[in-house]
Amino acid sequence: MIKDFGIYQVHNEHGELMYIGSTEKTLSKVEYNHREETHFWNPKTKKKDIPIGNIDPGSFRYELREQGQYWIFSWLQEPRKTTNFTILIEEGACIRALNPKLNKKTEWGQYPLKPRLQRGKPGFIKQDERVYL
Repeated sequence: MIKDFGIYQVHNEHGELMYIGSTEKTLSKVEYNHREETHFWNPKTKKKDIPIGNIDPGSFRYELREQGQYWIFSWLQEPRKTTNFTILIEEGACIRALNPKLNKKTEWGQYPLKPRLQRGKPGFIKQDERVYL
């Protein structure tokens, strides 16, 4: 599906690159999600009732909430009409090239498209949606 997707970056108060992600949301919504939200949206129940995990020391959300009150969210790549498939490829390339401090160094953290190509995983991208723009 074609939507306005962009790649955002988060810098700390010293200008160090802390995190890179991609979204179809506005920067203010992304920032609220990372700073404040406690539950993810559940399409089955139509409620925000899936607890957000991964708030472990060293994770982006944890560090942002604990010491990132002055961290700044900005666009690394302005939103444009494209597919989730394409933006995830570009996001992964940006992560690997720029090496932000808090993106996980795991395969999933370095290649955000990979888990979404596996049926049954959150955010699964169907075959007919795997197109480049």
